[in-house]
Amino acid sequence: MVTPQGNEFRKGWPVVLSAGIGLAVALTPLLFYSLGLFIKPLEEAFGWSRQEISTAFLVVTLGNSAGALLAGWLADRFGSRTIALCSMACYPLCLVGLSRMEGDLQTFFILCGTAAIVGIGTTAVVFTRAVTTWFERQRGLALGITLTGTGITATLVPLYVAFFLEHIGWKGAFLSLSILPWVVGLPVILWGFHERPADNGAVRSVRAGNLNGFSFKQALGRPDLYIISVAAGCISFVVGSLIPHLPALLVDRGLSAAEAAKIAALVGVSVMSGRLIVGYLVDRFFAPMVAAVCLSLPAISAVLLLAGDTSSSWLVALCIGFAAGAEFDLIAYLVSRYFGLKAYSGIYSIPFAVNMIMVGIGPVIMGRIHDMQGSYYHGLQICIVLGVIGALLFLALRQYPDFDVMNKNQVRA
Repeated sequence: MVTPQGNEFRKGWPVVLSAGIGLAVALTPLLFYSLGLFIKPLEEAFGWSRQEISTAFLVVTLGNSAGALLAGWLADRFGSRTIALCSMACYPLCLVGLSRMEGDLQTFFILCGTAAIVGIGTTAVVFTRAVTTWFERQRGLALGITLTGTGITATLVPLYVAFFLEHIGWKGAFLSLSILPWVVGLPVILWGFHERPADNGAVRSVRAGNLNGFSFKQALGRPDLYIISVAAGCISFVVGSLIPHLPALLVDRGLSAAEAAKIAALVGVSVMSGRLIVGYLVDRFFAPMVAAVCLSLPAISAVLLLAGDTSSSWLVALCIGFAAGAEFDLIAYLVSRYFGLKAYSGIYSIPFAVNMIMVGIGPVIMGRIHDMQGSYYHGLQICIVLGVIGALLFLALRQYPDFDVMNKNQVRA
């Protein structure tokens, strides 16, 4: 059983807070929201092309995707806390390694890939599992608050990295990133992050048999899983293409690096508002409809960028950020509603893996298009098409299953 409705936030707030802070210093958001600022410095330092540097996004997301199923399986069976602690303690070592690169592109990719695999325990697959065990009626809002952690990262990390890039260079900037998981992430996980104990005080697990929902095998046979995954993949491609290339695109159009960084920081502010607003909305309205409306924003952003007017760049950043915030909240919520909590992390790892792959492919394709054509024009056209397709796919989802009725029918049978 989940926490009684009237006591959900009173009892579950430490888990929400610690999970949110943990996500703020997790591997994926730290690299995703900072690597775009390293494009120019690494290009100048080593002569790497933008496509080559952008390939690091693909390496990270492929590493995340490869480890997502394993992380989900481990979290469902042994609990989220242990997995999160191990990853948070180990992945910063790879960031230290990035600070000591001497120009070997292969080393760059190996370090990024290793960090992605080691850091898989700091992803939303692990952190949201604990949160869902504490909330039922207010689950959307709880997930929204939790996932604002990445919004904090998107807001502060570009400014944080830009400061160190300006004063001590790219090596010092990578080193400054490595400190955050150790001094922020580990303490908060130790303090308040854990699944809700069962009535006997034991930590929840699938083997306890007290969680409603479909098994992993049953979920694979349901079309809703594939609709969610494909829709998420389309939106992720667009968001993944636009966010890391936005600073470089704005600099190409005449803005200074500092001005571009300030606009990029607006993405983070909007990510947080997207998390909270969508979390509030899905607790009150049909989530697929909310998804179709909110996740149309990336396509709108691409249209504005295609127009070429930098005066609307602040609106572009806000739209992209809102959609980036809304997407993760919506996918986590949809998985919990359509498939339950019985194998939540394992099932969630599928759309999460698709999300990560597309987030990684997007920047590479955008970088390749820029390198070949000298602009992002055709890349933005691709983003518009995929953004529209992804938003519309959510409208194909059916009503939520009623797991209480399903359990009663199974008992009678």
